[in-house]
Parts: sequence; structure tokens; C-alpha cells
Amino acid sequence: MSNWLEDSPRTGRSTYEQLTAACDSLFAAVIFGVPLMLGGNHPLARLAYTLLVGLLAVLWMLRRALYAEESPRLNRTALCLFGAAIGLVTVQLVPLPGLGLIAPNRAELMPLWNDAATPASLGAWERISVHPAATRGGLVMLITHALLFFVVLDRTRTRADVLRLLRWCGLSAMLLAALALAQLACGNGKFLWVYAHPYRDTFGAARGPFPNENHLAHFLALGLGPLLAWLCAALHTKQSRGEPHPRSAVWLPAGGLILVLIAGLFTFSRGGVLMLLLAGTTTAVLLAVRGLLNRRALAALGLAGVAAAAAIFLYGYEPLAAQLATFGAGSLEALDTGDRLALWQADLRALAAYGPLGAGVGSHAEVYPTFYEHVSRVEFTHAESGYVQVLLETGWPGMLLLISGMGLIAWWAVRAYRRASKPHDSMIAAALDAPEAEGAAQGAGERAAGQAGCI
Repeated sequence: MSNWLEDSPRTGRSTYEQLTAACDSLFAAVIFGVPLMLGGNHPLARLAYTLLVGLLAVLWMLRRALYAEESPRLNRTALCLFGAAIGLVTVQLVPLPGLGLIAPNRAELMPLWNDAATPASLGAWERISVHPAATRGGLVMLITHALLFFVVLDRTRTRADVLRLLRWCGLSAMLLAALALAQLACGNGKFLWVYAHPYRDTFGAARGPFPNENHLAHFLALGLGPLLAWLCAALHTKQSRGEPHPRSAVWLPAGGLILVLIAGLFTFSRGGVLMLLLAGTTTAVLLAVRGLLNRRALAALGLAGVAAAAAIFLYGYEPLAAQLATFGAGSLEALDTGDRLALWQADLRALAAYGPLGAGVGSHAEVYPTFYEHVSRVEFTHAESGYVQVLLETGWPGMLLLISGMGLIAWWAVRAYRRASKPHDSMIAAALDAPEAEGAAQGAGERAAGQAGCI
């Protein structure tokens, strides 16, 4: 064992360094690789995400067991919230003989599972979830998200660790933006030029590996804040040292901003453009309050905006203008191009019928048709709102946990920004605050935040 823990004769690196490098490589695979698999929404992508995070957690715990130089960072509040969420989903899968007391309408909603002594009866349904297979899959994803959260929390101990993570997020958004534009310009209708989606193609809007252009816009918005903070950090570092600005240090994030803005506009997504605007504005305001937006940073932002505007006008702005024109109508009905209001009303009626603990994680597609009053050719596999879906599938306890988690993250973000005393700390806080604000707003009309590729 002692020989195994010594430096490797081939690389000259200790086992500690090798384990750390292996964990970072797996983390990079999650950030850069999983979004390429249809945005993390394909079953194989979820499998890859689960395996990568599981292996990452095992290696990180092995590193911890062999080298306990520091105590692990486990936030107790976050641990309690994740534990309560996992417990809630587990309860949805456990047989409950007294289910009728919790959800008295189940016998009416599931007449073949009412335990009646008739030939047509299938027995007694004793689980809260009406789709146990989907709920088990949701439980696996929830545990995977929790493992990734705590590994990242323990890994990012220094300013350099956080900066590296933010740069990876910004670089991932930049690469997917370039891929989306290339696919739009010279695509063959197949995602990544190889996968033929049964209902979607790559024509008409920038989608990248995401079947839904709204989800690509959400992913790009998550990377916009880190890119802007990265650019300001590069300019501030060289300016404080009195050194010339190397092209690679400044033009890489500046080019990333241009690509992300252009690709975001070419999604022709009304909500996506708003999320990009929200993320960019939030980051810029937080940086400006601390006096970190110098003339070069403003010039880079202006250049990115001009390039994006020129690209959209040259290619054709009519699709985007038509989407944005609906905001001038002044009513929710004009914005409701996908029957969302009717769907949300049906989901709320379903919540009242299925009880306070919801219908089970992943059960939306099985539940809403009973209460949906409109005729539609579209099957709504999701509620088109993260909040409505959480409320329907996990009930009021799940919504309370979601609000508590968002409140905890918001408190962390505000505290980090207020306590930041150095310029780089303020830039990091601004880059972290913008995705949180964008994700909270995005959840009102989409559910992309729950995808493995956007997590």
C-alpha cells in the first residue's frame, strides 16, 4: 500500500494529484460532453450523466479517504434539503396501505385499481406515484444531482477553483454556440449531423444538440454571465499589472460573447432572448456597481452587440420580430402560443384530485389528459413550467423544498456579492448570481433547468 501511495515513476505525480486530475476530467466530461447528447435529455445521456457523476463521487470519496488533509465541506442546510427531497420521492414509491386517507380520489381516478371483487379489477393501488418507473428514474437523477452538488462544493475551495469552473461553463456555452451556428448554416437536418430526431430537425433555428431551441437559449444564457466576468477579469488583471493584453486572454471570452449572443438570437426564441437579456443585464449591473466595467469591457460588449445585430439582420430578423411582437399585445392570451394556460389549469385541477403529495415524479404525461379540456395534437410530456410540474408531481411538500432551495441559493449569492472585497471576488459573485436569476425566471415557462445538460 505504501508503494502505491508514492509518486508514480512514469509521471512523477503523486496518487493525490492523479485522483484530483481524474476527478477534474470527469467533471469536465459532465460539463462539455453531456450537453452534446441531445442536451442531456436522451436516455443514453442520462445514463452517461449518472455513470460519470457516480464515478466522480467514488473517486472523490477515495481521495478523501486516503488524504484527509481537510474536513469535507457539507452544508447542513443543503444536506437536509436534499435528504428531504430524496425521502419525499422515496415515499411516493413505497406501498401505503392507507393511501385512501391521503388521496381519497384515487379509486375514482384509477377505477381498475380499486381492489373491488370484480373480474376487471387489477387489485389495489397502494403507491402515491401513478408511474413508478418514471419516479424511480427521477429518484436516480435526484441522487445524481445531489452527489454532483456536494462534490463540486468540496472541490471549489479556492478562488482559482471557482474561476476554473466558471471558465469551463463559459467555454462550454461558447462551443455549443459555435456548433449550433455551424449546424444551422450547413446542417443536413440531423442533430450533430448523425442523429435523426423523429419530430425535430436542425433547419429554421439554431438548436445545436438540443431538440428544442428554447433549451439551447437557456444553456447559452447560463454561460453568458461567466463569459462576461471572465472578460472583465482578464482586462482587470492585465490593467492592474500594467502589462499589455494578450490576445488569447481577452479575445477568447470576447469571441465567446459574440458567438453566444448570435446563437441566442438565431434560436428565434422569445423567452430565450429575454433570458439572455436578463443574464447579461444582471451580470453587467453587478459588475458596474463595483466599478469593474471599464472602457475596454464596454467596448467589447458593444462589439458583441453590433456583431449579433448585424448577423440577425443579414440572415433575416422576421422570425424573431414576429416572436417579440407578441409582447406588445398586452395580454397573457397573446403570449400563450402553446396552450400553456390551459395546460397549467389542467395541472392544478389534477393536483387537487391527486392529493397533497402529488401524482409522482415523472407522471405528468400520464396525468394531465384527464383534466385537459382542449383538443391538441401535441402530447405535453412536461408542464411547460418547472414550478407547475414540481407542484403537480410532488405536491406542496415538493414545492416547499424547491422554494427553500432557491432561497438558500439566493442567500448564498447575495452574501457572496456583499462580502466580496476584492475585484476578482466581485466578478465571481456576479457571474454566479446571473445564472441563478436566469434559472429562476426560466422555470416559470420552461423546464430546461432540470435537464442533465443544463444542470
